[in-house]
Amino acid sequence: MEKWLNTAKAPQDIVYYKGHLVEDRVWSTNKTEVQKLAKLFLNAAERNIVDLFQKKIKAGGPGVQPIYEYMARIKK
Repeated sequence: MEKWLNTAKAPQDIVYYKGHLVEDRVWSTNKTEVQKLAKLFLNAAERNIVDLFQKKIKAGGPGVQPIYEYMARIKK
């Protein structure tokens, strides 16, 4: 993912995560990796390198978390 951030050209997009990022950052079995990935893209957004957005893939319900695609669009 870092390579993409360094080499992508506008207006390229990437799906950097699929799931429910808020819950997965806390409850996932690989939460350390999920947290690092989220932080990488959040930091890039704060540095004005990317815009972040999400697309709902599947609605959630009682006991079922929704599924989203988390995407970044390079700005440079």
